[in-house]
Amino acid sequence: MPKEDAIRGIANRMQELQEAAGQIDENAARLLGLNRTDLRCLSRLRERGRLTAGELAVEAGLTPAATTTAIDRLERAGYARRIRDDTDRRRVLVTPTQAAVAAGQRIWGPVLSDAFAQFKGYTLAELAIITRFLDQAVTQQRRHAQRLRAVPTVENEHLYRVMDGLDAVAAQTGKSVPQIALNWLLQRPSVSTIIIGARNEQQLHANLGALGWLLTPDQMKVLDAASWLPPPYPLWHQVAFPERNPQPV
Repeated sequence: MPKEDAIRGIANRMQELQEAAGQIDENAARLLGLNRTDLRCLSRLRERGRLTAGELAVEAGLTPAATTTAIDRLERAGYARRIRDDTDRRRVLVTPTQAAVAAGQRIWGPVLSDAFAQFKGYTLAELAIITRFLDQAVTQQRRHAQRLRAVPTVENEHLYRVMDGLDAVAAQTGKSVPQIALNWLLQRPSVSTIIIGARNEQQLHANLGALGWLLTPDQMKVLDAASWLPPPYPLWHQVAFPERNPQPV
């Protein structure tokens, strides 16, 4: 078998393994009455024992706000509790409860037992190869998770529409796309000041070129239409009652 075919076969089996593990997590979350995010936090607590909220956020790959919400839900479900650090009373730790430990043993205990029995059939040299592969795979998966977290969640079609609008107005005015965007922002009714960043002096002077002139009302309409998104609640509700929610001037 060619090496490339063997590699593709391993990649396919890795995907199948991830999907199978995802099915276990999905059913575990259902049995525990949790969502997948809470389950991930609980898994890190079961493995590490005690963590601060900040440490848990890093371990689970969550924002501080999302971590606080997850801890609150785990507390209400009886799977975690906040305690004072014995060595520093100002420090709060999150620890799994006995109910969490028991639930974890009930759900993942058989999985670990099967894996242990399976690995007993390998030699130490084979186990070393498996360990090295898994270490590299974990590092790779975490790197890609970090990459994906950095990707904005705006739909591609919306981004393309905005860029098309900016390009069209830039062609009309002879200004750069960043200058068009900055000028548009300055004319927004709810914006009084913008903070610009510059890598160097040249970019600073280019950004300052957004001042001293104004987009026309028609150009503003083009950019407003290109950047429009359905407003979330309560904004969509407020739009229905303009007499009670006057537009900023």
